[in-house]
Amino acid sequence: MGSSRRRSTMLVALLLALGLIAAACGGSSSSNNNSTSGGGTPQKGGTLTLSAEQFPAALNLNLAAYNLAWDSYMLDPVILGAYQVQPDFSYKPMLLSKEAEVDTGPPFSVTYSIRPDAQWSDGVPVTAKDFEFTWKVFINPKFDVASRDGYDDIASDQIIDDHTIKFTFKKNFAPWKSLFSGSEGVLPEHVLAGQDFNKVWNNCICDPKTGKPIGDGPFLITDFKKNQQVVEERNDNWWGPHAPYRDKIVFP
Repeated sequence: MGSSRRRSTMLVALLLALGLIAAACGGSSSSNNNSTSGGGTPQKGGTLTLSAEQFPAALNLNLAAYNLAWDSYMLDPVILGAYQVQPDFSYKPMLLSKEAEVDTGPPFSVTYSIRPDAQWSDGVPVTAKDFEFTWKVFINPKFDVASRDGYDDIASDQIIDDHTIKFTFKKNFAPWKSLFSGSEGVLPEHVLAGQDFNKVWNNCICDPKTGKPIGDGPFLITDFKKNQQVVEERNDNWWGPHAPYRDKIVFP
């Protein structure tokens, strides 16, 4: 899939995934155990069930072989990015404490400030090393990623401190907000360093050393049966606003 086509597909996926997160975090939706009490107050607990039109053969949506729209729907509540696309097509900071700082240069550069409260489900903070690691995964020729567009335009990075990182580009890159964002997300360096990215997250989004689910979003993938079912459960260490009302999301 070409890079521009892929980004268009991912954009649509991100917008639909926003609706999923809203439903799971308290918005109204028609599914089992999803009734609301008087005045539109969402009921806490229960399961949100969504039938998938496509089912992933593997979970790592950043690989070319598994890049389906439904991958994005399933992963968007689990792995967060620097920005999240909103229904009006604007970009809202997610892992960032403020808008990234852009220097048009030359050279063109972008500096990200990471939220100090952002953390992975195992309690490890999301840091600049995660952003650096993600960039290096995407440009590594050994990994069959779906697109390197934009990542391969980055010339270098500078970790300023644990929560600040600057990327300097080879040339101006207008859609820079699409990098490290949405369902592509930012990857956990402390979990994936030294792993074969072509294989490590195909059957679970987890720490390969412990087998425990990993994520920095409101939900974690706790069960995956190829071509059958994906189960997501509430992340008890979710650091962000709007704690999920649903206990579980099931894609049968």
